[in-house]
Amino acid sequence: MKKYFMLYSLILISLFMVINCSSSEQPAMKEKQVTTQAVQPTPVNAQVAPQALLTGENLFMQHCKKCHKNGGNIIRPEKTLYKDVLSSNNIRTPEDIVSNMRNPGKGMPKFDDTKVSDKDALAIGEYILKTFQ
Repeated sequence: MKKYFMLYSLILISLFMVINCSSSEQPAMKEKQVTTQAVQPTPVNAQVAPQALLTGENLFMQHCKKCHKNGGNIIRPEKTLYKDVLSSNNIRTPEDIVSNMRNPGKGMPKFDDTKVSDKDALAIGEYILKTFQ
């Protein structure tokens, strides 16, 4: 009888310890999960775009996207914003793009400095050159 009492006691103590340990770990695990979900780590290889590019993109969307969606050209399809086409038209720098915005060719509206500032026009030019390779 004594053997059975000892065995039952050991089983009960073991169960009690397992139940207490697992129930005390659960709140900590839940708390850790909430913290992990709230914090989104930046991947090591993620590239953060410079503010000028973000501004350039927003400005491009506001002023240029209507006619130049995805770097194309709805008015003159042969005059896209892709690097090789721009280069063949002697447009190689952001300043060249600004010059074209200020004095455009046939079919494109003029974007003078009252409509798009020089700083914003340069940001658009930088965005175009970096985006439409």
